[in-house]
Amino acid sequence: MQKGKKITILLADDQHIDRQAVRSLLEREMDFEVVGEADNTLDAVKLAHELKPDVIIMQARRPTLGGVEAIRQCKAEHPQAAIIILTMYQEEGYVAELRRAGAAGYLLKTAHIGELVEAIRSVRVGEFC
Repeated sequence: MQKGKKITILLADDQHIDRQAVRSLLEREMDFEVVGEADNTLDAVKLAHELKPDVIIMQARRPTLGGVEAIRQCKAEHPQAAIIILTMYQEEGYVAELRRAGAAGYLLKTAHIGELVEAIRSVRVGEFC
């Protein structure tokens, strides 16, 4: 990552208040910039293509387009984006499937904001969290 360049982030969650809370907390970090929000995975895929964020944070299970397929589509169009799944689901098989699809990270929604901040910085340098 270039020195002085902010990490651009796209948030995708169907709960508006959750997105706003995460956005507010992430924007406190001097090196982060939330560049877009989507309330579903279909819009997240479109916005990822348009905005080309460094990191995409999205829910895993969505009725319109599941997390695995959304990850595949985002990675196909924007392979350098690191995708972090933020979810309540923790089944090992599903986590493995998300990772095979291209997710760079996986956090439960019960995580603290510090864990999400650390995860964003980790996936940005190529680590899996």
